[in-house]
Amino acid sequence: MNDNKIIVLTHNPKGKWKGTIKKLEEDRGYKNWNKSINVSVGDIILLYISKTVEKIQYILEVTEVRDTNIDLKLIEKLSKDVSNKLSFKILKQHGLKPSTVNYILNNNKELYDYVTSIIYNRKLENYTEEGIDTMNSLNQILYGPPGTGKTYNTINKALEIILEQQIDENIKSILQKENQSKEERKILTEKFKEFKDSGQIEFITFHQSYGYEEFIEGIKADLVDNDSIKYKLEKGIFQKLSKKAEDNFLNSKKNSKFDFISFINDFAKLVEDSINEDKQFVITHRNDNFKNETFIKEVKRNSNGDIQSFITDGGAKNQSLSISVIERDLEAFLNGEINTFHDIKPSFDSKSDYHGNAIYYFGLFKEMKKYYDQNKNKYLEKTERLKNYILIIDEINRGNISKIFGELITLIEDSKRLGKDEAMELTLPYSNVVFGVPQNLYIIGTMNTADRSIAQIDTALRRRFVFEEMMPKPWLLKNLEILNEDGDNTNINVEKILTAINERIEYIYDREHTIGHSYFMDLLNPDCNTKVKLDEIFRVNIIPLLAEYFYGDWEDILEVLNDDKGYFIIDKTKDLQYKPKKDRGNKVYTINKNKFEISGYINIYNSMVIKEYGDN
Repeated sequence: MNDNKIIVLTHNPKGKWKGTIKKLEEDRGYKNWNKSINVSVGDIILLYISKTVEKIQYILEVTEVRDTNIDLKLIEKLSKDVSNKLSFKILKQHGLKPSTVNYILNNNKELYDYVTSIIYNRKLENYTEEGIDTMNSLNQILYGPPGTGKTYNTINKALEIILEQQIDENIKSILQKENQSKEERKILTEKFKEFKDSGQIEFITFHQSYGYEEFIEGIKADLVDNDSIKYKLEKGIFQKLSKKAEDNFLNSKKNSKFDFISFINDFAKLVEDSINEDKQFVITHRNDNFKNETFIKEVKRNSNGDIQSFITDGGAKNQSLSISVIERDLEAFLNGEINTFHDIKPSFDSKSDYHGNAIYYFGLFKEMKKYYDQNKNKYLEKTERLKNYILIIDEINRGNISKIFGELITLIEDSKRLGKDEAMELTLPYSNVVFGVPQNLYIIGTMNTADRSIAQIDTALRRRFVFEEMMPKPWLLKNLEILNEDGDNTNINVEKILTAINERIEYIYDREHTIGHSYFMDLLNPDCNTKVKLDEIFRVNIIPLLAEYFYGDWEDILEVLNDDKGYFIIDKTKDLQYKPKKDRGNKVYTINKNKFEISGYINIYNSMVIKEYGDN
């Protein structure tokens, strides 16, 4: 952990700063936040929402500090599941004093340990000057109503996780935007495909017949040339990806190779530059009785320019510290295997236990280590770079979790991953292979709340995943102009349409069946912001979805659309030719086959329709 602090700030959403949270989410940050506590650039802010919420809900980073205010960048909105564990009531149980408002979390060890262990089920030990190095749980599920961008955002999540270990500022800057352009989205999709083609990302969809055999391993029938059936053991997608991730994890932990040639050439140039500038390059040496200083007066090279030795001056004139001894012992010195000059052995058979110039080599090695420590990454060649692997499971709740994961559900826990203190491995039933899940394998699932399946989801799965709710974001459609066939603005406010529809759905039904913004996002594309396109969205997507939600109860649908004049739904009861003689009081509705009127759209959010808008 570095010197950056973790600070909890309290925000009252019902006070004079009402609307702040909406702006924070829209802009992915907030400028000129009131400075109520001393902070520094790079500090992490956990935003506690007071009054009716009373939970920590947001993680932010301080990007600018002024005398009276600060700028913040939104890193993460915590999932409901995580936020519930950071409520005022629970925080009090872990050391929070009731009167505390804004405070430095680092100063309260008990509370610090609890909060940092809850966020994504692990200690937040990976803070850097740039903020949090990783805020991604190993197992996470994006859940919400249809059209809220769950599958869409799996691409963003996957790239965020993979690019933690890489420098790709262009991609990272795009990922920070909540509303990406078509061109930016294409860049992300191509990058995602690149990682998928390389085997770093796998994408699957769970369904009712998906099983352990496809996911982990199973025996499958194979038809051979003579029309006979041969049975073979086949690995499932999870086992294959786990093996790739594990191999990479283990290879990345192997000792790095020290690039001695590059190092010694650069160090020699440093010495020569110092000599040429008439500065003494000092090496301090000590034997068993005294401490002294010697200077390097020359880097001796052969006719090809290759380094042969370092020549000393001062207290020990013209001693030659040969490249062969340096190459033999330097890496051992850097690794802590040579602790005194006695450990530097003679080059040839000798009565002495250590080299005649051992004290000078030891002094030179100390200077080399200073240079090495400042430039370590430049001279270490890893056999393989550590990479993150991602398994995306779309519609994760539609599969039979017990059947698919089987006994391996325990192994996906953060604490049970390979290399952790409580790591676990199990023997697979078909192959008898010992199997574990590595730390660099992430699982991202998506879940649709409209089918109510989130309430019945397997309890074992619930405990092992972080849940991030994704709700409609009508503000993404703000300032969108819908044009008629003549190219004139119709003054239809799509943001208000979506807001009004969802408020009525939530009132009549529930919030899990609201309608996502993604159904309307095509309207933001060039030349697509037309009423013709809006009509298509309503006719093909919105109205059929409402019919599914309300099981064909058209009167509820009429209420949701505020449609009392047949703008979208027409009562055709009186037009029925073969109506039963007995009047049952029933009504028959159908979707209006004509163009939807502009006034109908405006009527959704404003019952007082202004006629001069016209109907094109």
